[in-house]
Formats: sequence, C-alpha cells, structure tokens
Amino acid sequence: TNLSVTAVSGNGSKANVEDMDAGSYELGFCQSDVMSYAHDGTNIFAETGAVDSFSAVAALYMEQVQIVTMNPEIKTVEDLRGKSVSIGAQGSGVYFNAVDVLGCYGMTIEDIRNAVEVGCDIVSTTLSHNKPAIQTTMDEGPDIALLQEATHEFPGLPIVCEGHVHTPADAKAAKDAGAWAVVVGTGITHPTSLTKWFRAAMEA
Repeated sequence: TNLSVTAVSGNGSKANVEDMDAGSYELGFCQSDVMSYAHDGTNIFAETGAVDSFSAVAALYMEQVQIVTMNPEIKTVEDLRGKSVSIGAQGSGVYFNAVDVLGCYGMTIEDIRNAVEVGCDIVSTTLSHNKPAIQTTMDEGPDIALLQEATHEFPGLPIVCEGHVHTPADAKAAKDAGAWAVVVGTGITHPTSLTKWFRAAMEA
C-alpha cells in the first residue's frame, strides 16, 4: 500500500476535533461524549458552535470510568468533596468525564458565587485543593475545572488562579482557561519541593 500515516501527540479529545476541523490533521482519536458535544454544539462547544466536518471511522472499545485513591477513607465519589482530585489534562476526554461526574455530586463553584453575592471585586481559587502545595506532586496542577467554570459564569470578574501552579505549562493552562492573574508560589520559592519533584521524575 502507498498509504503513509504519521502519528503525532495531540492535546486531548477537544483539541483533536478542533485540529481536524482546521485541516491540521486528517484522522484523530476522540472520546464519544466529546465527539457528541462537538457534533451537537453543546457543553464545551456551546460557545464556539457545532463542528460537523468530521465522521466516525470506527468505535474502538467501550471505556469505563475508574476512580482510584490511596486514601482508605474515600469510598464514594461524594467523599472526594474538599479533596485534591487529579482530573486529567485540560481538554482531554478524561478531563471532561471528570467534570461531568463531579458535577453530578454537587461539587460546584458555590463559594465563588457567594463571594460575588457579598460584593467581592476579585476572587481566587486558592483553597480549592484543600491541601498545601508542599504536600503535592508536580502532576497535581491547578484547579482548571473550577477556573473555567468561574470565568464562564462571571465574565469580566477578575479571577486569580492560585494553588498548585508548579510549572510554566500549568501557568499557561490557567491563562488559557481565563485567569486574570496567576500566582506561583511553591513552584518558585520552595527548593525542597522542587528537588522532590525532580527526583520523583528521574526515578519514575
């Protein structure tokens, strides 16, 4: 065959749909729920509109959502309230699955709504992880899901992303999600954490 396929690393289901629509790629992988959002112009595609330039080539497999924890006290999804939860890379199918699942259990931006209601001129995501950055790994990034929901619901309100911004990529993701400003603390000022993260990465 004369068919030549070049594999590239994408940025998740949403980005894959957008890149194919833009003509950057001819074939891509996408989770079915994100594909449905794109085709119908709903959820994460509500603002940008439907994308109907693609067709499904094959359904590869049924995918189950599994939630894993090292904390024996967490036995249900509801028990995740107030905990630091890794929800996947921004724009990935896993990310949107996590947002949907957690949303079903009422884990919302009620604190930010309350702050706006009492007249706060600026709000921050500082305490959304419920644990200090020095107790995290480098992979536990900022609360992008909360940031996106807040900037969507309160356009024009200065919203600061603070907490678990460990890398330049984290800061960029926060900016892309609509942060008015990004605070970087431990990722710059705490050499013990920085050393721990580098060591963990090299030993992985």
